[in-house]
Amino acid sequence: MEAISIIVDTREQVPYAFGSRQVVRQALPAGDYSVEGFESLIAVERKTLEDFVHSVIRDRERFKKELLKLADYLHPCIVVEASLPDVLLSRYPSGAHPNSVFGATVSICVDYCVPVFFCGDRQAARRFTEEFLVRAVMQQLSQRAIDMNQKSNSSQAKPRINEEWAAFLENEAAQMEQHDDSNPDLVMAMRIGADAIMKRGPFGGVD
Repeated sequence: MEAISIIVDTREQVPYAFGSRQVVRQALPAGDYSVEGFESLIAVERKTLEDFVHSVIRDRERFKKELLKLADYLHPCIVVEASLPDVLLSRYPSGAHPNSVFGATVSICVDYCVPVFFCGDRQAARRFTEEFLVRAVMQQLSQRAIDMNQKSNSSQAKPRINEEWAAFLENEAAQMEQHDDSNPDLVMAMRIGADAIMKRGPFGGVD
């Protein structure tokens, strides 16, 4: 199982750089970032603070259509390249009142079940986006492996599933280590998980 390929929407004007990861440019039905093979399940919408304020205040009707699309995803989120204090202190060119922007943010989270993450700045937002995509894929692959294990009547299939899942974790750990701002705890957790899978087989491996 190879490392994931990140999809960047063709309309994304200033895309994030993800180091040595494979990046594919293609039109996405929703969001700016997803993962190849999971385009209908995972979506990250990137916003600068100015763009976010404009979307929730001046361009609400169009943005509602985007939110309805995101609400259908299993792992959607909106990433804002600013902090919540930036909103409350009106650190944006629009004349919109901070309370209106704050209220609209809460509405997105509650009414559409789409979480909004204020990451502080662009660099932190890029890192959050990458780890969000990786963890969402890990959850999906884990569930798929469990489903395959439950459906399979072959004792040969279970060790194979474990080997593929462990290989994926190792590949992802190696990819993340190449970034200067990689999360060492996550890398270690992936390696420990891969080792545990091969030894104990959480998806029904051999003893």
